[in-house]
Amino acid sequence: MFKKTLITVSMLSFLAACGGPSATQSVTKAEERSGGFLGLAKNADVKVTTGKAFAGANEVIIGSFVVGFSIKKTDSAKAGGGLMGSGFGGKSTARSLLVGIDDATMQQITDQLYEDFVKGLESRGYTIADRSVLLEHDSFKKTKKLETPYEDNSDGLFGKGSISKYFSPAKLGAISPFMGDISGITGGFGFSNPAVGAAEFANKTGKKVVHAVYVVDFANTEKYGSWATSTSNINVGQGLSVIPEMSKVSIIGGHSGTFSSSNGSIVLGQPTTSDKPFADVVDATSDAAMATEVAANVIGFLGGVGTNKSRSFEFKARPDDFKAATLDAVGQANKALLDKMASLR
Repeated sequence: MFKKTLITVSMLSFLAACGGPSATQSVTKAEERSGGFLGLAKNADVKVTTGKAFAGANEVIIGSFVVGFSIKKTDSAKAGGGLMGSGFGGKSTARSLLVGIDDATMQQITDQLYEDFVKGLESRGYTIADRSVLLEHDSFKKTKKLETPYEDNSDGLFGKGSISKYFSPAKLGAISPFMGDISGITGGFGFSNPAVGAAEFANKTGKKVVHAVYVVDFANTEKYGSWATSTSNINVGQGLSVIPEMSKVSIIGGHSGTFSSSNGSIVLGQPTTSDKPFADVVDATSDAAMATEVAANVIGFLGGVGTNKSRSFEFKARPDDFKAATLDAVGQANKALLDKMASLR
C-alpha cells in the first residue's frame, strides 16, 4: 500500500510538472493553408470561381456586407501514439476567450470596414448603385433577414463550444444571409433566400449584386501532434487574422446553372494577419480543473493510455488596439480581393 501511494504521488508530481497547452504574449502569425495531394501545395493568396461573372461589372449594388468576430474558440492537437497505437496518444486542448470588446465596439469596426469597402470599390472605378432598388424589388423584399449582431454558437468554424458574432453595417441594417456568408446558415429556402432574390433581381434588371463577408480570429495557434507522435501540445498567441475560405467577395448577375457564368466569387486563400498587439494573454485555468485533469491522467497513465492536457486562456483586449489590428488585417484582405475583382472586370 505504501509503495503504491509513493508511485501515485510520484506520477502526480510528474504529470503536474509536464504542464500543458501554453500561451505567448507575442503577436503570432496564422497558419499557412495548404491543399492538393497530401496537402503539399500552398494555397494561392486569392482564389477565383467563375471569373467571367465579374467582367463588365462597372456598376454594382451592395446586397450585403458582413463581418464575423470570433469571441470564444477551441483549438486542439492529437497524438496518434505512433506504432504503439492510438490508445497511447494524447490530446492537447486550448480554450481561448476574447474579453474587453463589447458589441458597440464591434459595430463601430464593422461600420468603418464597410466605409473602407465602398471607398475601395469607388477608387477602382466602380459605381455604387442605390441599394433601395434591390430592397424594394419583389424578388428580394421578402427574403430572410437576421438581426445584427447574429450570434453563432455552433461547433463548426471555431471548435467545440465556440461563439462568434456577425455584424452588418448600421447603414445596411439587418443581415441578409447569402449562402456561405455565415457558417451553417443557408439563407433559407426558395425565394426566401437572398441569393435567389438577388439572382431574380439581376436577371430582370441587368444590375449586378455584390455581397462580401470577412471573418476575423483573435488567436493563432502552433500545434504539435500527429498519428506518428506519442505526445501533443499546442501554443496560442494573439494575432488578429482574417480567416481564408470564409472571407470573400461574391457577385450575382442572374440565375445560376451548369452552363451559367453569371455568378462568381473571389475568396481569400491565405490568412492575412496584423502585427499589431492588442491584448494581454493570461492563463485562466482554475486550480480545480487542473487537479481534476492530473488525477484523470494518473488513472489513464496507470491504465497504459495517453494523457490529455487542457488549458483556458483569456485574451484581455484593449478596444483601441483591437480596432487598429482588425482594420489592419481586414484592410490587407480587402485590398487583395478588390484588386483581383478589378483585374477581372
